[in-house]
Amino acid sequence: MRPLRALAALLCLGLLVAGCGSSSAEDSGREGGESSRTTLVVGADKAPKIVVPKEKPPKNLVVKDLKKGIGMKADPGDVLVTKFVAKFVTGRPFESSWEKGRKPFIFQLGKEESNPGWEKGLRGMRVGGQRELIIPPDEGSRFGPVGEGKPKDTLVYVVNLVGILPEQLLTRKEPKVVPPEGAPPKVLVVKNLLNGTGPAAQEGDTLTVEYVGVRYDGKPFTNSWKREKPFHFELGAGSNEVNPGWEEGLRDMRVGERRELVIPPKLLTPGGAPEGSKPSDSLVYVIDLVGLTEPQAISPS
Repeated sequence: MRPLRALAALLCLGLLVAGCGSSSAEDSGREGGESSRTTLVVGADKAPKIVVPKEKPPKNLVVKDLKKGIGMKADPGDVLVTKFVAKFVTGRPFESSWEKGRKPFIFQLGKEESNPGWEKGLRGMRVGGQRELIIPPDEGSRFGPVGEGKPKDTLVYVVNLVGILPEQLLTRKEPKVVPPEGAPPKVLVVKNLLNGTGPAAQEGDTLTVEYVGVRYDGKPFTNSWKREKPFHFELGAGSNEVNPGWEEGLRDMRVGERRELVIPPKLLTPGGAPEGSKPSDSLVYVIDLVGLTEPQAISPS
């Protein structure tokens, strides 16, 4: 679960912002037709308001989309990253992801890791979407009353779907990077270490990655895992954020994939040699693609 904790920390920083997508992105899905590739956005900066219904609490689950998402659709087996606000049907609040010290709630859909109302109500929801759930008592919890509530309490949630991650990231751990034997290669070497099951990155996408970097002599110089802060950048932007070896070596990488890049000195500009390294040093990276955001899912600055 370590990568997911780091991702939650990133989301709390609000580094990516959900914008408005096209209708084709909203209407597309993984079952036929062109599907959106966005797996990660950030929910609203402020906690959404919950309007508790004045009428008699419903006997059955009520699901209402308050905002359609623009990203991938949640299916059983997916790992969902959510932020939410919750109240009892009386209007009394009991939980919020926006409370100080709270992080997004991450769970695997279809594995009974959330209440039955969430399991039913969040299926088919798209990344970047916001959904209201009114959950009757018999679907509110598998573990008895929620908080200080009573067994007969109806619950009202407003849920933002921040991200959908492939199941394979649940058990992903920090890699050990061992440079290849022999002389450093003069050209970029790209090696796929673990296959990814998510969508493939394209130019213009914002990639969220975990990585470890070492010099060719094996001495480490950078590690996002130890910082507990994944890194994000726009693929193909040609900025100083990443070197040309990353730009070339991470094309078509799938979410959940792990790649090793051996980068010769000529592909280390414009960022230049990292601290403690020489311009003549070759570098070795092992990179995990945690999520991607398509251009239409980024609000203009």
